Amino acid sequence: MNLIDKILTRNEFLEKPPVLVDIGASGQIHERWKKIAKYSVCIAFDADDRDLEYSRKESKDYKELIVINSLVNDVESENQKFYLTAHPHCSSMLPPDSENLKGWSYAPKFEIDKVVEIKATTIGKSLDKLNISYIDWMKSDSQGLDLRLFKSIGENIRNNIFVVEFEPGIMHAYQGEDKMYQVLEYMTKENQFWMSDFILKGAQKFDSNYFNKFYSTPFKKKLAEHSLKKSPGWAEMIYINSFNNSSKLTERDFLLGWIVSTLQQQHGFAYELALKGKQLFDDNQFAEMEKHSEKKIKNGVYSTKLFLPTIKNLVKRFR
Repeated sequence: MNLIDKILTRNEFLEKPPVLVDIGASGQIHERWKKIAKYSVCIAFDADDRDLEYSRKESKDYKELIVINSLVNDVESENQKFYLTAHPHCSSMLPPDSENLKGWSYAPKFEIDKVVEIKATTIGKSLDKLNISYIDWMKSDSQGLDLRLFKSIGENIRNNIFVVEFEPGIMHAYQGEDKMYQVLEYMTKENQFWMSDFILKGAQKFDSNYFNKFYSTPFKKKLAEHSLKKSPGWAEMIYINSFNNSSKLTERDFLLGWIVSTLQQQHGFAYELALKGKQLFDDNQFAEMEKHSEKKIKNGVYSTKLFLPTIKNLVKRFR
């Protein structure tokens, strides 16, 4: 049993398992959750045209999987408009910004097939219905609504989330969408989280009509998507809780904070949390966590991924 498994089988997590919220669920387990999923409760929002249902489903991946058949918004609605697009992952409660999309290769993916009306709930209302009072890790891919969904969560829950993932736009894809600069501004101002990862994503700045002229088949389009230079269009942004108010945090908080930081390969921050936990709680587990982080920090210097580029840079400097 590895250290993460050992920690997650403690009473703290048997009584209060990690709660993972997946907005824009794809039906597949989130890559970053794989090592903690079997100990966790996952709440997945999966919009369809049925009546609003909260269904607990059997899952080989999670301790418990709760699927909510609803749109999730910052306000409740009985008939929220939902724009179904040519590519399912581009569908949104916000209408596509067709005018600004024209100059991009992937504009056809945003073409509207039809507009339906579906019930929309809120994260807070869903948690109340499920009698759950906390979120530990939130992943939001809501096609333009990530920030307002995060802000709609009650402050007491929001400020105690350990990890939050956003995928905001840079270019104009939807009318009235939350943009990357707004996420940056809000999260910086709140100072409750720090950015762990920033991964740029994008597409070709190439009018779709011309793009289709050069690449007429799906196979050629796929090749072009990987060979032609992409311009930044959106980004994955991952934030970790700063643990600013350590005096108010529990032993469970420090244990799980260390786990999520370790999973994000933020071993320096994980090391600090282990030291703080060791000071605050009479528990040998934190000494074990400290040693694990220390080993990761020391060994990381010699990893092939980092070591070779470092040697190359040093050689260039001293030529």
